[in-house]
Amino acid sequence: MGVYKSIMGSLFGVDTDLGPMFNGQPISAMPRGFGRDFYVDSVTGNAGSTGKGPDNAVTTIALAVAKCRANKGDRVIVMEGHSETVSAATALGVAGVTIIGLGQGRSRPLVTFDTANTSGYTIAVDNVRFFNIRFAANFLSIAAAFTLSTAKGFRLDGCRFKDT
Repeated sequence: MGVYKSIMGSLFGVDTDLGPMFNGQPISAMPRGFGRDFYVDSVTGNAGSTGKGPDNAVTTIALAVAKCRANKGDRVIVMEGHSETVSAATALGVAGVTIIGLGQGRSRPLVTFDTANTSGYTIAVDNVRFFNIRFAANFLSIAAAFTLSTAKGFRLDGCRFKDT
């Protein structure tokens, strides 16, 4: 298992038998009080999948967030090596969702904003959090990666932003 220090001292990794790990514990074995988990993987995922496990991952963060319940502690687990492109304003409209990227360095999930200056995530709900995701602007004049109209409690931890 490749475990590494990532976000605010927490350990993230993937075990070949147990799947995604957080602080040495399989994410799937964490107490259910944390809500439900939905998985995203551009390599093996399918847009029509349930997202309820690494083997049933959906293909985009927005698809996984849409499956979450507001303020129930649901999480979106974005698999190592995931890559997606956001080509328009894309709403993430479920409050209280945490999006966790697995991997380290260049193997962390990558979200690329391109095509139009309005490409990015629009968030109008409270307490949306991103951990360990890379974001890239691949268009001359991306206005904002995140547009927070009325959102409170938005957090980005361990994320990286770059311009291509």
